Amino acid sequence: MTTADSVPSGCLRLDTGETTLLSPNAAAESPDWDICFRREAISVNGEIGGPGDVLGVDLDALATETETLSSVKKKTADSERARFEALDYAALTAPDLEYRGDFVTSAFTNKWVDLSLDPPAPKPGVAFLVTGADGTSHYLIAFNGFEGADAEAPGTVRLGIMPALIP
Repeated sequence: MTTADSVPSGCLRLDTGETTLLSPNAAAESPDWDICFRREAISVNGEIGGPGDVLGVDLDALATETETLSSVKKKTADSERARFEALDYAALTAPDLEYRGDFVTSAFTNKWVDLSLDPPAPKPGVAFLVTGADGTSHYLIAFNGFEGADAEAPGTVRLGIMPALIP
């Protein structure tokens, strides 16, 4: 294990807002978190990500192929808020959505952060639906920014989290 592998990730429990610091090995064995943040990677506590039943989905996966960088850069938390708040059961259960836990790469990998910027920054207007570790709670998550970001690290990730009511 390298020194970097022993550095803890910031892990969040969505139902309580509690954060803990867990090494990758500790996170892989703990049921007490929903989402962990490690540099540009985001893990969900499901499948190889950990023993939980957390699943996530990229609600913009179908648009990724046709998006232009200039159109994505124009998106802001304010410009996307109405779309985020208007998500309903039909949108969250569309048959083309792929809910999954973590595999070799996270369900979030390279879809939420713009690594071409110095320092890196969250991509505007990206939202994910996550099923909590309890297997029944659902949350919409948007990435609002970083605090203390520099060329070496993204700093602290600022999130927008909203319970999603799914029957």
